[in-house]
Amino acid sequence: MPMDLLVFKRWSTRRVGVTAGFTLVELMVTLAVMAILATLAAPSFFNMIATNRMANQTNELVAALNAAKSEAIRRAQPITVRANDDGNPNDFHSGWSTFTDADADGSPASSVTEADGTVLQSMARFSGNTTMTRVTRSGTTPNFTYAPATSSVSGRQFVTFLPRGGLSGGNDAFFRVCDSGISASNGRILRVSMVGRVSLESITAPCP
Repeated sequence: MPMDLLVFKRWSTRRVGVTAGFTLVELMVTLAVMAILATLAAPSFFNMIATNRMANQTNELVAALNAAKSEAIRRAQPITVRANDDGNPNDFHSGWSTFTDADADGSPASSVTEADGTVLQSMARFSGNTTMTRVTRSGTTPNFTYAPATSSVSGRQFVTFLPRGGLSGGNDAFFRVCDSGISASNGRILRVSMVGRVSLESITAPCP
């Protein structure tokens, strides 16, 4: 056998079974890079979760308001959506109840009848850090500003739809949806017009 072929054969035999791997330094560098990337991605990830949660819970209120309007028209009588009492009349994130409201006063009836005080739907308090509050709007488009509804706002704890589908009270109603756990996230403004139309007015409203 030629000498050069013999040397190549011995060298090839010695290389059989040799496997490559990471050194300790390479592994530590890889882990460090992964940690940095995770740190950079975390805020965006949490913002995405908050945005999705706000969208879903806004849709819950939109559905409740539209259902109340439809029921008021169908029954030809006032229907109210009222926030659950948690000590702050503005807080709809505490949940709400939809009920028949014959006298359109926005309050549960002391003596429940089919036409007054019968609960049609109820929503429990939201989970997470979502806040949903009644607000008032001021300014002109596109520079509207929103502030928490004070005690001077009649009926800030409820929205009542009349038999033709319009709102009782003669004014638009506004809600601001935010996530208190992420101050940098934008809020959503939900509007209920005097004629009962429910719409999303803004998805970039500043949160308090």
